Amino acid sequence: MSFINIRKNIIFLLFVIFFSFLYFIFFLYVYLIPNKISLSIVIIIGYFIVIFALFLFINLNHDKDKITLFSYRFLSENSIKLILIIAMCVSWFIAPVSNPRVIINWDRIGYLNYIRAIVFIIGTIFIPGAAIYNILFPKNDLHENFKVESYLLKIALYPLISLSFIGLSVLVMDQVRFERETIGITLFFLILILYVLEVIFKKKRKEKIEFEFKTLKISNYSFIILLMALGIALIALGIHFAMLYLIPGDSWIGLAQTNYIAKSDNSPIEWGRKWSYYPIFWSYISFGLSLLCGLPYFNTNALLALLCYIFPISIYLLIKAILTNLKEIYACFSTILVIIFSGLFYISTDYGHGKAPSFIVDCESLFSYKTMSYLCLFIAIAIFFSSLKTTKDIEISSRIIHLLNESNFQILIALFLLISYILYMIPLLAGFIIIFIYCTISEKRIHNFKLFSIMIFYFNIFFMGLDILMEFYLSDSAYFAIGWFFETLFIFKFTQYIPAYILAYSVLWLFFIILNLIQFRFAKSLIKRYYKLFNNFDFTFVFKIFLIIFTLFLVTELIIINLEEFFLKTRFDNKLIFFYYLDKIFLNIGFIGITGVYLSYYCYKKKKTIFFFLVSWIIVIFLIGSLLIFINSIMSFSFSIRYIKSENFKSMDYWYNRTWIYAVIPLCILSSIGLIKIAKIMRNHPKFKKILSNPNKRNILKFSSLSLIIILTYSNLIMAGMWNGNENNRPTDEEIELFSWMSENISPDSNFLIDNEYIIRVGIFSMVNGRYFFINDYFESDYNQTENIEQIKDLKGDDIEYLLIHEDYLFGSSNRSRFIRNYLIPYFYNETEHETNHYRLYYAPYFD
Repeated sequence: MSFINIRKNIIFLLFVIFFSFLYFIFFLYVYLIPNKISLSIVIIIGYFIVIFALFLFINLNHDKDKITLFSYRFLSENSIKLILIIAMCVSWFIAPVSNPRVIINWDRIGYLNYIRAIVFIIGTIFIPGAAIYNILFPKNDLHENFKVESYLLKIALYPLISLSFIGLSVLVMDQVRFERETIGITLFFLILILYVLEVIFKKKRKEKIEFEFKTLKISNYSFIILLMALGIALIALGIHFAMLYLIPGDSWIGLAQTNYIAKSDNSPIEWGRKWSYYPIFWSYISFGLSLLCGLPYFNTNALLALLCYIFPISIYLLIKAILTNLKEIYACFSTILVIIFSGLFYISTDYGHGKAPSFIVDCESLFSYKTMSYLCLFIAIAIFFSSLKTTKDIEISSRIIHLLNESNFQILIALFLLISYILYMIPLLAGFIIIFIYCTISEKRIHNFKLFSIMIFYFNIFFMGLDILMEFYLSDSAYFAIGWFFETLFIFKFTQYIPAYILAYSVLWLFFIILNLIQFRFAKSLIKRYYKLFNNFDFTFVFKIFLIIFTLFLVTELIIINLEEFFLKTRFDNKLIFFYYLDKIFLNIGFIGITGVYLSYYCYKKKKTIFFFLVSWIIVIFLIGSLLIFINSIMSFSFSIRYIKSENFKSMDYWYNRTWIYAVIPLCILSSIGLIKIAKIMRNHPKFKKILSNPNKRNILKFSSLSLIIILTYSNLIMAGMWNGNENNRPTDEEIELFSWMSENISPDSNFLIDNEYIIRVGIFSMVNGRYFFINDYFESDYNQTENIEQIKDLKGDDIEYLLIHEDYLFGSSNRSRFIRNYLIPYFYNETEHETNHYRLYYAPYFD
């Protein structure tokens, strides 16, 4: 290596270290110390690796599209599977952790139990997925569709297929009333059978089963993606070290149904109908993993944090499938922008967690049901797009056997979309919309709609089969979700006259019919004419008008933010809907989104088809996300937020926050193409040639530009991760002990009276499945004893058998605490069920 290269690398490393040091010092004094946040060093290392990968990307030689950076010998896939199978068989004889089944303090877990858990986590996420993939795709050439190394695709696909297999297997066994112990043994045998079946299939195909070392080659862009995957995995692991279990909230409640699995007197499906806005399928996955690993559900789920590494790989595969005819630099840079995407930093005091897109936070913080739902969605769309470019044009046949032989891709895509739906529901809508837009905009529309129709056909079959198996839970949940969001549009309840499953099936099959009508009737006429019109039309003038309007709105938003912040101090409920909507758009899409809008013209000049697809994707997603805002603003007959009903405002705000995020990917693609084009223009411009010819000046320009992008975008996402990894927000050992005891000794249908402490109410809801009621809702501070006695009738009416109280609350100085201590507990809640250092659980025989 020459002296110049050594000096260049030293300067590069020193700059990255110096920038990262100053950057985290800034966070320390501006965010961590004021909010009393303490962090695991692993989280800091994870963020440093991601930032290092960003600087490494701009420091690479991009003249050649692919350069092999590393080449080394590693164990073959067959060797890894054989080692894992042997390790799993041996570890199976390590006795699992006994009660409790839900959660346990980590210090009560033995070293041998850790060994069993780690072996089965690795084996379970690798072996079933590998076997199913190799059976479905014997040629093992799916990675060629993406033009990536095979290992990059496999380490993303195998875990998702494996976890889906585990969940579906446990679901079937639970529905046929297998006992808990039988489910664990059967699940292990199913994994062994899959491994044997793969070997048999390979023998029949006369494939050579090799066990020697294989040479792995890592190209420059794959190395960047793997480096970012490592950083994100460490961030999630660091958050696990800080929280010890899971981030309290939805990730806890998503496991609540595990208590009902394999029990004859209860059913997770009935629990799901009771609380339809939470998924139940993740509990089946967690239940199966827990039985195999021999650890309680919550502890097992905490070990899945490292699987967050799949996020950057799945995004990379999706963008590669979209930009298949462009150089890899665009896909890699777009993936980087997605990973660091967040809202405008430090524009207002409400910065931090609220400005980071929820799906990025969920995918980079811990592996939960939401994470897997997003990843299944991204992988499904990526495989669909890649299959359009490689699969031969096939005719839709009336014979199902013909379809099975010709469309394994569509089977896998339909299954991934279905798994995504039963985990979280909302991503499926975005998936169908994105695929539909792509088929409409793309050049081979008839061919693409045929494949889309086949995929929808399989999805409908799988949906109906799984819905029937789950006692029509899927269709009931779909109806509930639509009703919750669009309650203002429901004039009457359809299920009073038509069952929800008939409505769901009708919509799905109607969609299938419409696709076929488009395919056979309109693809050659209407869509083709529109496409020809757009392809020949010069959009330069339209762009100028649009950018002028966009700039006016952006300037208005910045002015209003500053006026509200420093002068007007406007109350939120007095804000006009128009300015509320501007806030929603600009504060969320942030610097990268705004840059993508301004630079989208370069994408139009480079590749019109991709441009129309991305712009259509963004517009449709934002229109759907804004739908409830438009509806509620019209129905309120006012321009102010204060006249929108609180329940309607909650649903419209939640709907927007959970739908606009799917526009992040196209915004990042537009931004990456534009920024790369700007860099090329600067490099060839006479004024910049002198500057760029000097290596030091060129490095200063590159590094300072990227530093600015990181500060303006990644900062909010880092603060979101820091908040999630805040050790002060984790449950204490005492609370874990309390939950463990309650989950084993209290009836799951019990009701509790508690003080409004977040960890306690989330723990009760997720580990005991009981309903909680707040003390403050029953007994107000200024009530006297006579008035409070009347509240006892309400307690009895709600069958609130248990009172869980913290000693600080119990011995407080308020009228309410004195009433509880001197009247409610002695006369009604007078049996102590469980007591820890600070918590007391009382039972009320009065309510029997």
